[in-house]
Amino acid sequence: MLELYHHGSSACAAKVRIALAEKKLQRTGHYVDILAGEQFKPEFLTVNPKAVVPVLIDDGEIIPGIDGHL
Repeated sequence: MLELYHHGSSACAAKVRIALAEKKLQRTGHYVDILAGEQFKPEFLTVNPKAVVPVLIDDGEIIPGIDGHL
C-alpha cells in the first residue's frame, strides 16, 4: 500500500497526487500541516529528516522529497 505525506498547498505534493490519481493507484494520505510546523516534529523527521513534503512510502520503502521534489 502506498502512503503519501503531503500538504494541500504544496505544488510538488500536488504533482504526486495527480500522478497517483492518473495511474488509479490507491494510497493512504497523511496530511502534514507545514504552516503549523508539523514537518519539524520528531515523528515526521523519522520519515524525512530534511523536513519537506511530499514523502511517498511504497511497501515500507521511504522515498523522501528532497527540497520538495520526489
